Parts: sequence; structure tokens; C-alpha cells
Amino acid sequence: DRSPSRGLGDVYKRQLQDDGFIYSMNPDNVVIYFIAFNFKNPAMSDIRVRKAINMAIDRENISSNIMSGASKPAWGMLSAGTYAYDPDFVSYPYDPEGAKKLLAEAGYADGLEIDFDIFQYGYGEVWEKQIQRDLKKVGITVNLNLLEWGAYLQKWLAGMPEELEINEMGWGQATPAWTTFHTLCDGHAPASMNIGWYCNPKVDELLNKAYTVRDRGEAAKLWQEASRVIMMEDAGFAPLFHYHRPVMLSPKLKNFSHSIDWWYDFTEVWIED
Repeated sequence: DRSPSRGLGDVYKRQLQDDGFIYSMNPDNVVIYFIAFNFKNPAMSDIRVRKAINMAIDRENISSNIMSGASKPAWGMLSAGTYAYDPDFVSYPYDPEGAKKLLAEAGYADGLEIDFDIFQYGYGEVWEKQIQRDLKKVGITVNLNLLEWGAYLQKWLAGMPEELEINEMGWGQATPAWTTFHTLCDGHAPASMNIGWYCNPKVDELLNKAYTVRDRGEAAKLWQEASRVIMMEDAGFAPLFHYHRPVMLSPKLKNFSHSIDWWYDFTEVWIED
């Protein structure tokens, strides 16, 4: 189940390192890749199916092998780049047998076929194909629907149509408030980015309270509790991995800081002759 592109990527990385380039990444980067469930879809509206999909995905394999260690498993909907991130929280460890049991209880003992919208963004769909293989092992046939990024984003922002089961996104911000974009009951598409129609008033209450608490420690507890409810009580999403955004740096580049965010500050760097 190893990506065929991983070995080639490692070869290129070693070649550059042999030439003196420095491999840099930030484990606390804000980027988190996740699957959104369509709560308007009959199959995905069943929490047993959502839990089964979470349990069927081998996140450790994706991070270690498919992503060559350039990511770490994501278990909740809080970015690793925020103060509220809890590195000890784990929602659904890899459990294919448990996933099969839940699917059977949900009426899918003979299998389930789902559609998965994915975007073309330069990664060769390596982790989506691994997820497809993981889900196949528990009886879920996944049809990958690959869209050009612009077309994908237009469809994504409109919210999932009832016939679509799941889609994906890779995003994040350095504030835990980013989680609210995808979860608040009054944030449904197209007004906001809750594109899977998730809604839990209990989560809304926790998130809205977290906004008003000035003490970061107390606020972090509220953000974390909201994330726990989203995952453990609702299985509302299937977080995949926190991306470390690796780059290769020339040894001539000095004073580079690997940001936790999407951009880099080059105002303080210089090139050594």
C-alpha cells in the first residue's frame, strides 16, 4: 500500500541533500487535509457509516509512507498551528474490522458504493487513491471524481448536492476560529463554507462561547471540547493529516524561518555569496 511516487520523491530529496540543499518542514503548520461528509446524503447521514469511514482510514500509513513523513495524522478539526490544538487527542484509530461491523449494522454488509469529489492540485491524488484502497478493504467502493481546481472550488463553495457522499479540502489558519467556517449551523453554503450541512447546536454553543473567553487556556478547553463533540459524538468529518509543507532550501539562503502559515516572510533573509 505504499505510493509508487514515494520512492521517486525520496530519491530526488536525497539527491538535493547530497548537493547541499536543506530539507525543511514545520510540524505545526496550519494546513489540515480532511474529508467532509454530506449530511443530506442518505448513507452519510448515518453516524455508523461516518464512524466506519473514519476507522477504515490508515492515517499512520498515509503520513509515514504516502506522504514520506511530511505530515502527521489528524484526528480532529483543530489545526496543529493553533494554540487550541491538542496533540494527545485521538478520535478513531485504524480499525478495519470495527469498520466492517458498523457497516453491517447500518445495512451495508454486502458493500456500499460512494462518490468522492477530489481536486487536481499537483499531488497526483496519492492519498486519495490510498483512501480508496483502505475503504475497499472494508467493503466501500469509492468512485474518485477528479476536478480541475477552479471547477472544484466553484462546486465546493456551492455545497454538496444530495447525491454526492464526500469531498475533500486542505486548508487551515493560525486561529481555532477557522473550525467554525465548516461547522456552525448558520454557516451553511453558499453563505459560508459549511458545505456538508453539518449542524449541532451543542457545538455552536461551545464555539460561540470560545469566541468570548479572553483567557487563552480557558478558550482552548472550549475549542477542544467542540472538536471532541464534532468527532466523538457526531463523527462529523474525517480529518486526514496535518501537512508539514516541506521545502528544499539552498545552503546560500540565510535566516529563513519556516512559517506555520501559508506564506513565508522573505524580508529578513539574504543570499550568501
